[in-house]
Amino acid sequence: MKHYLLAILLLCAAGCQTPLSAPPAEMPPAPMVAVPRVTTPPAIDGQLNEPAWGGAAVIPALLPCRGKAGESPAAIPTTVRLLWDPNYLYVGLECTVTNLFLTGRFSHDDLLHEEDVFEIFIDGKGDGQQNIEIQINADNVTCDIMNIVTAPVQCTRDLVLTPEICLWDLWGFREWNMSGMKTATRKIIRNGQVVGWTAELALPAFWIARRSGLRQFQPMDLRANFVRMDWPPDARTGIRKMVQANWAPVMQGCPHISPWAMGTLRLTDKISNSE
Repeated sequence: MKHYLLAILLLCAAGCQTPLSAPPAEMPPAPMVAVPRVTTPPAIDGQLNEPAWGGAAVIPALLPCRGKAGESPAAIPTTVRLLWDPNYLYVGLECTVTNLFLTGRFSHDDLLHEEDVFEIFIDGKGDGQQNIEIQINADNVTCDIMNIVTAPVQCTRDLVLTPEICLWDLWGFREWNMSGMKTATRKIIRNGQVVGWTAELALPAFWIARRSGLRQFQPMDLRANFVRMDWPPDARTGIRKMVQANWAPVMQGCPHISPWAMGTLRLTDKISNSE
């Protein structure tokens, strides 16, 4: 709930801006990564030790939120690896932590962003009208949401959907399930302390490519973002405060309503060089 309240406050603050029907010309270029095809897919066991990952596309680090250039997500180093085949998009995560915040109170489709979580957003058609949101934490608890915009996309200069769209034309279907998705995680423990965690996800092409009239992936572009939210304690007060890091920078708390900020996953014909 805090996540969405923060988003509404940001939207209200942006309410006086003139809505934009297309990305502003001065917008910095969104990130793009070429994702190789794999013929022997990785086993989804959370370990990232399969040969396939050796030739994956790599996003070596995530960036601060928009408007927070002085804040560095260096405290939560994150690496994302990507592969594809006709049936799945494969995502491998490596997350370093110093104080993992997981209470065990959440189950599937709960508000996982209130604790440490990694989030994936994918717009298979790239028109901003629909995106799939996948959340996963170090306990392999997941949340899958279908976000749909039922009006022409309009955004503010902060690249978030306008307040009117968010109030009346944005629908997040938490009851939807990405059937066929495979996930696994593994905690990295040293001297009795959790110092990191890894995850592997296989996201079915059927759900991502279907708006393009496809049931399987082929060489094509997907719009996407990868977001990590951690809640480290303040060194002085002990109060936890969210640190958000993004592949494509968005306003804090707003990755699900920032379609124009998404980067591009370019699924290529190139076969992973590990094979």
